[in-house]
Amino acid sequence: MIRAYLRVASSDLRLAEITEFLGIQPDDSHDIGDQSLSRPTHRYLWSSWQRHLDLGESISGGTEGLSSAIEGLEFGLADALGVLAARSCDVALVVVQELDDRGDTGLHLTAPAIRWLARAGALVDVDQYVEGASFSRAASNWIEGRMWDLRKVRWALLRGGGVGRRNGQRP
Repeated sequence: MIRAYLRVASSDLRLAEITEFLGIQPDDSHDIGDQSLSRPTHRYLWSSWQRHLDLGESISGGTEGLSSAIEGLEFGLADALGVLAARSCDVALVVVQELDDRGDTGLHLTAPAIRWLARAGALVDVDQYVEGASFSRAASNWIEGRMWDLRKVRWALLRGGGVGRRNGQRP
């Protein structure tokens, strides 16, 4: 499954200023000084404006719906976001992808979608979460294999062998 949203974050502008400038109400938001719902003792040091993208009902866990959703956005919004990005706001397309044993693990962005994001001055922030026992096991095995390789490199360095040396000889 995949979901995505546009996010504007600013430590200078208040939420009301961002919303007024964009002319669109956020789906989720918080203002500078608001109390965090997940951490009651924490107050936000930045404003955050978020607008969810409608990815529609699509195959491949929604990956092809991402480009369609971006391409369907108005260029006026991209231009307004670009102005905010130039004013030191962080503008991002945030993609949250839950990976499992059944779905695709890739993301597909078309050239027009990339052009829209560039016009908006947006970075792409991808969060991926692993679901499913066999996928988790495969990921864990892959990581363990890489850790073994790193331990061998560390051992070689401690022995004075160094990276790029073969049989103790310099390259």
